[in-house]
Amino acid sequence: MEALDHFSPEEKQIKASLVEDGLRLFKQIFGFDSRSFIACCYVWDDGIEKTLQTGGVNYIQGVAQQLIPAYDENRHYFKKSLHYIGQANSFNQIYLTRNAYFEPALLGSGTDHIGYCLKRISIAFRMKKPAIIATHRLNYIGSIHKENRDHNLILLKKLLNEIVRRWPEVEFMTSDELGGLISKEQNSRVKLF
Repeated sequence: MEALDHFSPEEKQIKASLVEDGLRLFKQIFGFDSRSFIACCYVWDDGIEKTLQTGGVNYIQGVAQQLIPAYDENRHYFKKSLHYIGQANSFNQIYLTRNAYFEPALLGSGTDHIGYCLKRISIAFRMKKPAIIATHRLNYIGSIHKENRDHNLILLKKLLNEIVRRWPEVEFMTSDELGGLISKEQNSRVKLF
């Protein structure tokens, strides 16, 4: 699952080449550069950030903790780096850190998925931050269990309706739209949140 993990300098270079290929394919298929990126399991390093920057990626999605592959002659481990929404890296890419979670397929049936997500959104809004909701496609596919898709899409609809009810002025946007808004804010020094 950690697609960008590596165990040697040679493997690190191979991973960067794979990212280059992926960015090229994205542009070939969609006709424009990918503006945002998220690493599997939040594992990547600054070499990947440079590759992404060269390929036109301005925004890196993730959670508060990045896992950076590291190794010495006897062991492999992860260094940890903390990020916050709007933080810029050395390549002027903006981190879009997820701060709310809607993962019914991962957290199981005993959890109040809607209430938990709403609580995290409320905290973000009280702190004058955007709510960036983590949710994976696993929650909405029905190829293995149709009930998974059907149930979770109903929950998602309820969540979205409750968000609009509680915060009627809410705006939904894509990751690249949010990144552009944050970049504009940082460049103009006008506080948007």
